[in-house]
Amino acid sequence: MDEIGIGAGVVDRLKEQGFRVQGINVGRRAGQETLFANLRAEGYWRLRELFSSAQISIPKDNQLMGELAAMRYSYDSQGRILIESKDSMRQRGLPSPDKADALMLAFLDAPGRTRLWT
Repeated sequence: MDEIGIGAGVVDRLKEQGFRVQGINVGRRAGQETLFANLRAEGYWRLRELFSSAQISIPKDNQLMGELAAMRYSYDSQGRILIESKDSMRQRGLPSPDKADALMLAFLDAPGRTRLWT
């Protein structure tokens, strides 16, 4: 769950109620910091790869599809992938990509975790 802004209070309250939640700050450093400007960029790029390889599909949800399609990416001064900010999207007259963010977070590997396959 996004732990920035309003999400911080939600994470705390769910923990108080005994739910197993993990707050994630997508503004933090990416796991592959030479390729991605931050964890948000890494998460959306992972989502892109999952769609490209047909490992996931989504229900017919026009809002979700629109949010995913409207998002732009660029490169920062170090050549790392950077996903368009929510502020930039608002300047283009687009709403916050809440559903797209939820989908990205659902497929984001938790930072600092190593996945072992046996």
